[in-house]
Amino acid sequence: MPRPGWGAIRKPWQGPKSRCCARATARPRLRTGLDWPAPADRHVAEAALAGGARLIVTANLRDFPRRATAALGIEAVHPDAFLTRLHAAHPDAVQASVRAAHARAQAIGGPMPLKALLTRARLPRLAKAMARAEGG
Repeated sequence: MPRPGWGAIRKPWQGPKSRCCARATARPRLRTGLDWPAPADRHVAEAALAGGARLIVTANLRDFPRRATAALGIEAVHPDAFLTRLHAAHPDAVQASVRAAHARAQAIGGPMPLKALLTRARLPRLAKAMARAEGG
């Protein structure tokens, strides 16, 4: 069975009635001359712009410097900071999600304290916030 070419895939997303394309072109696009520290990560910033995102959640902050992301109207945040903020706003939902992930991790790899799991996942501030919320 022949596969559609790129033009056939793009066609439904083009045109004046496409909200996707209108939203993507409303924000600044990366320029060829933009000083991006890791050119291999430019696609992440492009995807954030195209999707109308205001945040890029990444553990690799050095490749998304504040001066470059601010110029595009986006912010790069570490997963620990993002989840800690989310926990502050929605503690019950985050705690339920973390407990579910902890249960799955233990089912796969055996017993592990929650704090050890979060530390291993490079989420120490979330671990502290959850311990405070649970009174421990």
